[in-house]
Amino acid sequence: MSTDPFRDDALLDWQGQGYDISLERRRLGAVNLSSGQVCALDPMDALYADPIELELEAGAYSVVLLSADLRDERKLAYLIIEISGAEALRWEELEPLDTSSGLLALMDADVASLAMDAHNLDEDEFERVLWRECSKNRRQQKLGWTNIPVQQLGAPAAAEKNLVAVEVPAGQYQVWAGRDDSAELALLVVDFGVLDILFTPFGLRY
Repeated sequence: MSTDPFRDDALLDWQGQGYDISLERRRLGAVNLSSGQVCALDPMDALYADPIELELEAGAYSVVLLSADLRDERKLAYLIIEISGAEALRWEELEPLDTSSGLLALMDADVASLAMDAHNLDEDEFERVLWRECSKNRRQQKLGWTNIPVQQLGAPAAAEKNLVAVEVPAGQYQVWAGRDDSAELALLVVDFGVLDILFTPFGLRY
C-alpha cells in the first residue's frame, strides 16, 4: 500500500492484524478556525478544555474521517484536520485527549466558548440536538458524525462558526502533529487505536 494512508492518493487496502482491512476516507466538510486555535474535546463534558498547543493561520480546514472495515465491523480509526496538501514526513506527540460521553468534537477556541454558553443555558437541548445530528449519519453511513453551526446548538453566532463532532468509544486518545519536509504543519491526527501504525519523528512505521 502507499507509505502514507492519510493522503488522498493512498491505496486503501491494508494488510495487518492477521487479515485484510479495507479503509474508507470520508470528508466531513471544513471546520472554521477563525482564531487559529483548535480545540479537540468532549463537547458534553469538557468545553472548558485548553486549545491544542499549535498556532494555525485563521481559516477553514478540511476534516476527514478514516475508518477501517474490520471483518463485519466498521470502526473509526483516525480523525484528521488537513492543514496543507503536503505529505507529513515526521510526527510529534501532543497532549492526549479524553472523552467520557462518547462524543469528540473539533472546533475553534472561540466556538468552544460560545458552545459552553449554549450548554450552560440549556444543557438538555444542546445535547439532544448534537446527538440527533450525529445519529442521522450513523443510520446512513454506520458512523455517527455531524458538521454543525454552533448557532444550531443555541449559541448566538454567525453561521460560519461551526464544530465537527464524531461518535467514539469513551476513552483517552493520542493526538499527533504531522510536519512536512520544511517542518511546516501538514496534518493534525487523532488516533483511536484501531490500526497498528506507529507515528515517529522519522515518519510512519507499520
